[in-house]
Amino acid sequence: MKTLFNFITLFLVCSFQLAEAQQYPFRTFSIEQGLSESVVYDMVQDEDGYIWLGTGYGLNKFDGIRFQTYFESDGLNSSRIRALHKSSDGKIWIGSEGGVNFFTSDSIYTLSVLDPLQNTTVTEIMQDDVGNIWFGTDGSGVWQFDSNQFLTQYSTSNGLVGNRVRTIEEAPNGEIWIGTRSGITVLKDGNFVNYTEANGLNDQHIRDIEITSNGDVWIGTRNGLIRFREDSFELFTTKDGLVNNLIQTLTITPEGDLWVGTESGASFYNGETFQNFTVRSGLSTEIIQSSMFDNEENIWLGTYGGGVNLFLGDYFANYSTTQGLPNNLVTSFTEDADGTTWIATFGGGITALENGEFQDHGVNSALPDNQIYTLFTDSKQRTCVGMGDGLAIIQDNSVKVFSEQEFPYPRVRNIMEASNGTYWISTYDDGIIRYDGNQFEQISSEDGLISNRVLIS
Repeated sequence: MKTLFNFITLFLVCSFQLAEAQQYPFRTFSIEQGLSESVVYDMVQDEDGYIWLGTGYGLNKFDGIRFQTYFESDGLNSSRIRALHKSSDGKIWIGSEGGVNFFTSDSIYTLSVLDPLQNTTVTEIMQDDVGNIWFGTDGSGVWQFDSNQFLTQYSTSNGLVGNRVRTIEEAPNGEIWIGTRSGITVLKDGNFVNYTEANGLNDQHIRDIEITSNGDVWIGTRNGLIRFREDSFELFTTKDGLVNNLIQTLTITPEGDLWVGTESGASFYNGETFQNFTVRSGLSTEIIQSSMFDNEENIWLGTYGGGVNLFLGDYFANYSTTQGLPNNLVTSFTEDADGTTWIATFGGGITALENGEFQDHGVNSALPDNQIYTLFTDSKQRTCVGMGDGLAIIQDNSVKVFSEQEFPYPRVRNIMEASNGTYWISTYDDGIIRYDGNQFEQISSEDGLISNRVLIS
């Protein structure tokens, strides 16, 4: 659900403190914020926008504010999670040191057909274009689980280059690329092609593989980054600008650029040059264990010991009272159909940011309160204003303030509009207010609400 992740992104942006000039806007989540453990092995985003994180102790589901954790007591085969994958049917597949589980409908399940994997560490999970799910293991090779729930094992006994599998990827032409500690196996139409140091690899201890839409294969090793193109290998190392040669994880951007996670920071490659990120750039730690792009095209970097870092962009353009903002305590943002950004402050009212300059538009003189808690642009392109003294609506620079008789609910904290046009308004002490465009209806603890103090709707 895109709405959820838009809220997550807004929450994170608003949570940033002013960064030093040489730092980038990374946001760190660790044990202090509720993560079950600070070693993050894998990450995935589900269809509702939640971020799932597999750690050395527990599975974590993150909604942008808090973490919900799952352990063996909740049904996991093991709490040491090594791999996560979202399948086409929305299931979250979980690979651990105790085999495979999957999460769906708020519960954790196992499949008896996958029992042969129970005593195996599952290091990778991938679904191919025809629906087969592939499991890579640390010692038992690769297992293919097809749509008929038939399980097939591939190992060194039938052609795999090595049984300790780190990564599995599918190429646009249907080839399955399998990275192991002994090299690479490419599986095509039931045939194996193996690549080792003997036929071009600079290092056969493969850490990760990513494949672009045009068929370029990026390979991360302990001794640098390799691009396989037109049957030849090209090596990139620190001599070419890479932050470190010990590569742990790779992620392709929607534009085809590459993020590289190493044991000494992260590199971004745009096809020509590397841009490097370290602790001095804002990372919580420099050992990058996993990486992921979310639905909003933000990069998440899971670390070994430093939790997870979220990178929202190259820089921040900072606006404060120095540039004309009426108050530095910013509580909410919204954007109208004209592209104007409306900014709410606590104690300074509302201001509009247009072409880099702040405009008042005369709305504050019409508002009964300058302590603004929330702003929301509705489907009619009206700006709804939640204040300490109630509710107002701005349309075409005209302000409609609801009187205390019309809306006797002060301290409005959040406003949202449902798909049917109903407005839901949360308040600090008066529960939730439903507005159908004609009348307001209060829903409080007397109606079954757990508390009348509702901060988010």
